[in-house]
Formats: sequence, structure tokens, C-alpha cells
Amino acid sequence: MPRRFYYLLLAIVSLCIVISCKKTEYEDILKKDYNTSVHAPEIVSDFTIQLQARALQPNESGTWKIISGEVMEEYVYFEDVTNPFSKFVGIPGESYRLEWTVKGGGGSNNSTTIDVKIPTLSLEIVETTPSHFQTIRHFQVDPKYRGKWSFDKPYGYIWSRYHDGVSEPDENKPSIQLHGFSHTTYIATYTVRYAGKDFVFTKQVTTGEYQEDEALEELQTRRGNSRVVEDNQGRVVELNLQASGTAWILEHENQFPSIRALKHLRKLILGGSSVGQIPKVLGDHYHNLEYLDMDHNGEFLVMPDNIGNLKKLKTLIISPARVLENYTFKLPSSFAKLESLENCSIRYVGMVDFNGTLGGLKNLKHLSSMVTDIPDNIGNLKNLEFLELIVKKSYIPETLSACSNINFLRLIFQDQDIRRIDLPSKIGNLKKLNHFEITTNHLYNLPESIGGLPSLNFLTISSGTLQSIPASFGNLSQLESLTLGGTYTALPEEISNLKKLRFLSVSPSLTKLPESIGGLSALEYIDLSSSAITILPASFGNLKNLKEVRATFSKLNTLPVSFANLDKLEKIDFGYTQFTTFPEPLIGLKSINRIILNGTKFKRIPSSIYGMREGVLMDLYLSSIDIDHLREVVKRKIGITFQTDVGWIYYVQE
Repeated sequence: MPRRFYYLLLAIVSLCIVISCKKTEYEDILKKDYNTSVHAPEIVSDFTIQLQARALQPNESGTWKIISGEVMEEYVYFEDVTNPFSKFVGIPGESYRLEWTVKGGGGSNNSTTIDVKIPTLSLEIVETTPSHFQTIRHFQVDPKYRGKWSFDKPYGYIWSRYHDGVSEPDENKPSIQLHGFSHTTYIATYTVRYAGKDFVFTKQVTTGEYQEDEALEELQTRRGNSRVVEDNQGRVVELNLQASGTAWILEHENQFPSIRALKHLRKLILGGSSVGQIPKVLGDHYHNLEYLDMDHNGEFLVMPDNIGNLKKLKTLIISPARVLENYTFKLPSSFAKLESLENCSIRYVGMVDFNGTLGGLKNLKHLSSMVTDIPDNIGNLKNLEFLELIVKKSYIPETLSACSNINFLRLIFQDQDIRRIDLPSKIGNLKKLNHFEITTNHLYNLPESIGGLPSLNFLTISSGTLQSIPASFGNLSQLESLTLGGTYTALPEEISNLKKLRFLSVSPSLTKLPESIGGLSALEYIDLSSSAITILPASFGNLKNLKEVRATFSKLNTLPVSFANLDKLEKIDFGYTQFTTFPEPLIGLKSINRIILNGTKFKRIPSSIYGMREGVLMDLYLSSIDIDHLREVVKRKIGITFQTDVGWIYYVQE
């Protein structure tokens, strides 16, 4: 290279270096102007959208604004109107145009808009019904959407399965049970009201047959419980709702329709439960029922007309929780259709009016009731064995003697009228009658045929008007207990034929016992209280099996010497009798341990007392008794004790 060219190049380079060092310049690469852009929003929830505008720069501020779309206070709003990333809440299914305006530091405003659509509300009705249920159906929705259930056809009731502690109607809960009717197609509708609009969701279901498990759930019990008995086919045949607080449900089959499923039920116990009336569901659906117990249930009961449908019913027990008196319990005519009924107890419901139905109960064996009257058709009850009636009307039909199988008969008359009562003239036809009681003040005579009751073991006639006792009484060879009230003054001599009689109680009007009384060889107890008898017959000492004599408030004042022969006599009550001296025949009694002589009129115990057996307790509440004398007696007669007005007197050995 030529030298002069080299120097020229060096000079040019040096000049460039000098120029470069003399002045430095910079270029600003940051943006001074920004577009007001908004990106596509994101859906956060059913009602909420996440907005996405560009981030604000220093000295910038922004504001969101609704340009179009339905606006409703509290339902449409921005969570933060100044935040480019604010959430926007709108009305489901509505479209909105939103504007984002950015104000720059120099006062410039830039705006942009975006169209958004709030998704419509989507909600699924889910059925969670247990597989063994067909008419009680379970439905639920997402609990965050609170709405209201409705159904297009009648149903029993709706019950909430959602427990949030909030008191509100069951149909407002997100999870419910529908207690529907069988074989019915329902459209379940759940309506959510939001922002003044109704969002409606539906589900169609068809119910099947009522199930026993559904009925048990209604009654708050279940299989395997001691209250429920099943047969070998798994059918519920016995249900014990004794004292149950849910048994009232049986009265409301339209509200709790699944209780109709218990159609195989044979035994139902409702005693003391919350049932207030005889449920109609029994006659409607429980046609296999054989045993019904409604003891101590409700008050002012009414027998439903459909009771006659229980053709297999054998035992019926009905009584209210409160005893009713001035109330007539009239039975429907269908009651006569209870062809299988054997045991019927309808008590304390008031006075039962059988309304002509009693004669239709051809298989009836046991009847206990309070009745307006004894129907004439009672004679149709050829199988009747037990009859216990409290009767308003004073009347006994002749047809009663046709009940040839009866063995127990108790008739208590309220005597509200003054009509005379007569026993059936052919009462002797009741050859199996073992126990007979009658209470009335309108019975004056007994038919001669009463002696023709060969099986009679127990007889009580509580009547203050009975005037005489027929001689045929002596034919009651099996009689063991006899109580006779009335106005008669004597017993027939034939009474001595009652060789099995162990208990005898007679009228206060009796003035003497027949001499033949000693023939009652089996007698163990005799009650002569308040009678006019002054002395016992000499034959009284022949009652070798007698254990107790009671004659309180009687006129008795003398005992026969033979009284001391009563070797088995253990107790004597001669309180308030007319004895003025101590009855000495008592001293020789070999088995005596208790003697009551309260209210008698003697002062001292005879010296023969020292011959009495030890261990005797003697009641001497007498104002006239010599207490000091008694103290001397117990010192000499160890083992005897006196009860007196001043206390016990007995000997204590030192």
C-alpha cells in the first residue's frame, strides 16, 4: 500500500473518533401510548364472570360500566368497578355489553366494550330412593340453590331430609321425601327464584305398590324390632305399638298412604298409644286382622262403618283413656258381619248400643261391656261362654237362657229406671253355668229353676230387695261360694245339702240360721255381719272345717256350747256385737289365733281364760275393760296378747 494512502485512512478514522467523543444521543424504547384492550372473560360460576382487561400503568385509572343488559340491584354488579380483573355478577341467561374506560395521566380517555353472556342456570334433580321403597321417593338438588318443590298430582306429604337448623316449610329444603300414592306418575318440579325470575327443573317418576318397609318407617319402627313379627315369608303379621307416640299415623291414611301396605297383619296392639280413634285403615285394608287391642286409647270413640270388613277378627278390645258414662257408643250395622269374633271387650266408652248386631256374632264366646240394654237376640249366641255386662236398662230377656254354653255370668244393673228385674224362668237350662253374679235393687224373687244349675260353683246376688230364697237352692250341689243380699229373714233348711259350700255371706235382714246349718260340712268362712241374729244354733259346732267367723255389728250376744268344738277355727270377728260378758266357748278353741271383740260391753276376762291356747291375739278396744285385770291375766297366762285403747298388753319375761 502506498504510504500516502495509509496516512489518509488513519486521518479519517481519527476524525470519526473525535466526532464520536464530542456528542452522545439516546432513544426512548418504552411505549407512551397503550390500547385499551379487553380479553375474553372466563366463567367463574353460574352467575359470575372473570373480566380480563389489560393491566393499568402508572398514572392510569379505569372504570367498568354496564352499557346494556338487564340490571337489578343486588343481583347485577362488579365486585370492584376499578379493577381491570374484576368479577362481574349478572342474571343467569342474560347478555350484557360492558365498557372499560381507562383515563391516562395526561387526561386522555380510552374506552373499549365487550359482550358477555351469563350462562343459564343448570340444575339436576337426583333421585336417591332406597331400592326397597316404591311410594316413598327421595329427591335432592345441589343445596346451594334454594328453591321450592312441587308435584303435579296429590300426594300424602313432603318431609325434609335436609337439616340445617333453619325453620321453614319442608318443601323449601333441597333434599326431601315424597310420600306418594301407589301407581302414580308424578312430575317433580323444583323452582329456584332468582333476581325476580323462576328457573324451573323437573323430573318424572312413577310409583309402585305400597311396601311394608315404608309403612314401618312411617311408624318409626323396622323389621328386627321386638315390636314387629314376620311370618316365614317375611310378611309383617304382628305389630305391637303399645304406648307408641307415632301410632296416631294409622288414623291418617291419606297423609301416610303407605300404611296401607300392612295388609297381612293379623295382630295389632295399640293399647296406651297415641291413637285417638278406631282407624278406618283397618276396615279398608287390614282384612286379615284377627286380634285388635285398643285398651286405654282416646275418648268419645266412634266405630267406623267399615268395621264389618274384618271378617277374620277374633279378638276385639276397646276402651278409652277416660271413663265415659253419659255417652252412647252406637255400633254400625256392619258390626254384625264380624263372623269370626270370639272375644269382645268394649268397656268405658259409655253405654254400648249394639244396634241389633249382637245376634249376628254367632261365634262369640267372651263378651264384656257396658251396654244400654241386653238385646233379645242374645239367645242366638250359642257359643257364648263368658258374659260380663254393666247394664243401663233394667231388663233380662228370657232368651238369655238359650245361651246353653255360658259358664260365667256377671250382670251389674245401674238401676236408672224403676223397672222390676226377673231372671229368666228357664235359667236352669244353663247347665254349664259355673259363676253367676247379679247386682241390682230391682230383683225381688228367684225362679225355682235356679236350683237346676248343676255346675254352679259361685253365686253372688247383691240385691237389697230379694225377698225369699227358694228351697231349690239345696240342689246346687257344686256350690262353693254363696253371697245373698236382700230382705229375707230366713234361709231354707235345704241349704244343708250344699256339701261343697266353703264361703257363705248372708243378708243383714236375717234373724236366725236354720238348725240344719251344721250340715255344711265343707264351710270355711261365714259372714253374718250386721245381721239380726242373736244366737247361733247348736248345730253350728258341727262346722268342723270352719276357719273364720265374721259377725261385726250384728245382734249376736250368745254362743252355743258347741261353738268350742270348731277345732279348725282360726279367726273370729265379733266386733260391736251385743256380748255383755266374755263368750267362754271361745276359750276351748284349739286353733284360734285372733279374736276381735272391739266395741262389746264386758269388763273382765273370766278365770277360765288360763285354759286358752298360747299365741292368741285379742283385740279389746273397750272403754269398759279393766286394764289392770288384763295386766294380771298376761302375767299368769304367758303367750296371750291384748290390743286395747291404751296400747298392747303382753307379758315380757325378765
